[in-house]
Amino acid sequence: MDAPSATVRRLVTLCAVASVLAACGPNTGAGSPALSTVPLAPHSHVALRIRACNKGADAFCALELVLVGHGYTTSNALLDSEASLLARLHWRQAHADTGLERAANSPGGGLRLTYATARGELQSIGLGWSKRAPALAVALAHTMFDNVPALALLVEVGSG
Repeated sequence: MDAPSATVRRLVTLCAVASVLAACGPNTGAGSPALSTVPLAPHSHVALRIRACNKGADAFCALELVLVGHGYTTSNALLDSEASLLARLHWRQAHADTGLERAANSPGGGLRLTYATARGELQSIGLGWSKRAPALAVALAHTMFDNVPALALLVEVGSG
């Protein structure tokens, strides 16, 4: 079995586990972004999707995604392709939470997308700068071990 196939199988397994661990109900209201509203770089697909929810007074859910780009030589090339697509669709660049991430707000400010290479997101997690679901970190690590270009995406409602 080649490395990309092994990675995809691992990520599918992780996705099943992550859906159980996310513990986020079926809420798809205004506080929960839809994957269909997120522009994805050409020749890429979502290998892992986790709904991470805050059930406090201002309850909301965010999407944590692993985006895999077959046909890209590096994660940086995939990152640049995602940034180019967002710019063409008039998403506005925004300040990201860390220097290893990029961020953009959708036209009208309905969504905020924070994204980074697998390596950059794992560094941010390791340094305590970003909090993400453990399954996301594991999936990102697998893409790095298998040398598969990948990004971490965080999709939130609003412009942060």
